[in-house]
Amino acid sequence: MRNKLLSLLLILCSCLSISAQKTYVLSTGVSNYGDPNINLGNTTKDAKAFGALYKKQKNTSVSILTSSNANKANIKTHIDAIAKLSKPEDKVIFFFSGHGSPGCFIAYDGPFYYTELISILRTIKAKGIYVFVDACMSGSISDDATSYDWASNRASSISLMMSSRADEYSYETGWVTNGFFTQALLKALRGKSDTNRDRNITLMEAFKYVHKDVTDRTPKMHPQLIASSELFDTILTQW
Repeated sequence: MRNKLLSLLLILCSCLSISAQKTYVLSTGVSNYGDPNINLGNTTKDAKAFGALYKKQKNTSVSILTSSNANKANIKTHIDAIAKLSKPEDKVIFFFSGHGSPGCFIAYDGPFYYTELISILRTIKAKGIYVFVDACMSGSISDDATSYDWASNRASSISLMMSSRADEYSYETGWVTNGFFTQALLKALRGKSDTNRDRNITLMEAFKYVHKDVTDRTPKMHPQLIASSELFDTILTQW
């Protein structure tokens, strides 16, 4: 009887531990840059769709910033808030869709450099921080990420999934609701990438699906993943 009671308590404690884990999502995108010559068609839709997907996940807090609200100050403020709220056992996810240049993505009011983004994210104590960027030349973040000391920062490891190589553009088209990368990512997180059919989408499952889906549709884009191997099996979504 005691053994059965002990087993029940251990199971209960395990369930409480799992339910205590929280995911904080900041989804951002800019379509309207205030100039019709550089405005984009799908990037605000990308941010809203990514945020909506995570609103359906359990124990998840989602913030969405689009166009003029997705300015540098607001993005920093929201990341700072997440840094204060999140705990080591939590997960943090940052998503951006919009213009990009070498070394930065373009927020509503100008360049947001990847060096600054990584520096801010490193203040977060969550066990896993997952960055997704759908922007031209987003793979240029690798120049900054390679200096990150993965081995000594296991408590706040950062994963980076970028839509294209450092010398490539990222594409959207009028006949697709989302950008090529974001559309593939959404499909992956909704279950298309679940190769072992356990209803859990891991980081590596998602990336393999995204890479194949994007490169099958356009040879001009090659999504990139920079992450510690310890994060490969992290569950991003459940479907």
